[in-house]
Amino acid sequence: MSEGLQFNEETARKVEALYLTPDVVDFATPVSEFENVRLSPCSTRSTARTPSQRVHWILLELPCRGALACSLLPRATKQKVGRTGPDLATQRKTAIGQSEGAVAIRTIEAEPAAIAVETGRTALLIIDMQRDFLEPGGFGAALGNDVSRLKAAVGPCANVLAAARRAGILVIHTREGHRPDLTDAPAMKVERGDPALRIGAPGPMGRILVRGEPGHDIIPELYPTAGEPVIDKPGKGAFYQTDLELMLKNRDIDHLLVCGVTTEVCVNTTVREANDRGFRCIVLSDCCASYFPEFHDMGLKMIKAQGGIFGSVSASAPVIAALSMEQSVTKAFAKPWQGIKRAT
Repeated sequence: MSEGLQFNEETARKVEALYLTPDVVDFATPVSEFENVRLSPCSTRSTARTPSQRVHWILLELPCRGALACSLLPRATKQKVGRTGPDLATQRKTAIGQSEGAVAIRTIEAEPAAIAVETGRTALLIIDMQRDFLEPGGFGAALGNDVSRLKAAVGPCANVLAAARRAGILVIHTREGHRPDLTDAPAMKVERGDPALRIGAPGPMGRILVRGEPGHDIIPELYPTAGEPVIDKPGKGAFYQTDLELMLKNRDIDHLLVCGVTTEVCVNTTVREANDRGFRCIVLSDCCASYFPEFHDMGLKMIKAQGGIFGSVSASAPVIAALSMEQSVTKAFAKPWQGIKRAT
């Protein structure tokens, strides 16, 4: 790394000539107005096609904060950062001392290939981790399934959920169930199975798969906290007859980390719906489960087949690692302008 430069009018012009284009953002006030900022240029690989599109790293040495790594992006276009590009890009500053935060790009190991995500535009979607499906006496057991097989996904889901909450990404839960009068439940769905144990029938946890009953609720290990939306869906897909798509688009979400049960039914249906709507899904294999292990395996294979026809498949550990890295990096950028004095 080259020796730091005292930032003044002369070096400001040199840095701009060497590294910046006229449409650079990131400083609402010209950086040359700050007297105690030192710049050290260093290089990084870039996927940009022309020099004017290059992303240049600059080390800002702030007396009160230590070293911060920032990248400067063009104002006019929204820079797409490739897998070989930098992992962090600061957003536009609205005023001195005020920042919209950091945009963190994280690469998650997955199949069929690693995938880069912008954590600020990523949501964790936890599908149907309900008592009716995971606990004895619920709808899953009423159909003759071994509900203990779904428990394998609870621990990994809890770990990812904790990491997502620490990183501050959007978390959305879904619950499958129906109105008490069953007017939103198709007859063909209600008529499945033993008449005494069908949807709407009384069970150990209240009426089976009916909204508001204890069995319809999410298991305690993954229970939503205040502010985490819960989507009540009448079908297998989380987009069918719900406002999930509206919520995601209002928050500018484009990537979904998908967990839940069962892999081949509600998870697969939701991922396919999301794919048709332009969302990129990363399904976490150990955070999903099925009553039938072979269906779980085949469900994941279908998602990642043919170059990721419906999405990507990863696991809890790579995602937790990526989210934890995001937390540690963005903490340093919480108030990047602290300690900078304006030159007089």
